[in-house]
Amino acid sequence: MARSLRSLVRLHDYEVDQKRRELAVLISAVNQLEDRARKFEVQIIEEKKVAAAAPAIAGFHYGRFAQVIIDRRKNFARAIAEAEAKVAEGMERLHDAYRDHKKYETAEANREKVELAEDDRRGQLVLDEVALQSFLIRESKRRKAAPRRWPRATPRCRVRQPAWHRSLQTPRRPETRLRLSYPPTRKIRRTTAGCRRA
Repeated sequence: MARSLRSLVRLHDYEVDQKRRELAVLISAVNQLEDRARKFEVQIIEEKKVAAAAPAIAGFHYGRFAQVIIDRRKNFARAIAEAEAKVAEGMERLHDAYRDHKKYETAEANREKVELAEDDRRGQLVLDEVALQSFLIRESKRRKAAPRRWPRATPRCRVRQPAWHRSLQTPRRPETRLRLSYPPTRKIRRTTAGCRRA
């Protein structure tokens, strides 16, 4: 689909260039007509000067000359008006073509933006996966290399209890753990002799 949008953008770009060329031809035609009309007006002024210099000769032909001037001015005015109308139509066609071109160009730019965002998201997912795997590998190596630590809840050595505490203690079964409750004023003495793991 993105490929077809690119081809549509190129097609409309070509159409816009074509309309610009057509409009340039129409504008140059209007300019040429206006130049011819100006030259004709200059020629009229020169003819009037000649007629003023020799009124006897020019007076006989001036009526016909005046009629030609009026007809030619009307023809120039009509041709210029038609050419300007064509220029206006050409400009309208150019605006329409440019609007279509801009629409497809914007759609293509938005599509590329979405594709780039999707590529970035996929790349970030891959990088996150790589980082997670490397973290898990490092963590497993660290756990294998680290010495085993005993949890704090199980004492490493047997605690020698004071005599007054043994009298308060209820006989326990061998599989139950020892629950110690000490008065706050007495300290417990630990000995390393006879330590065994619980």
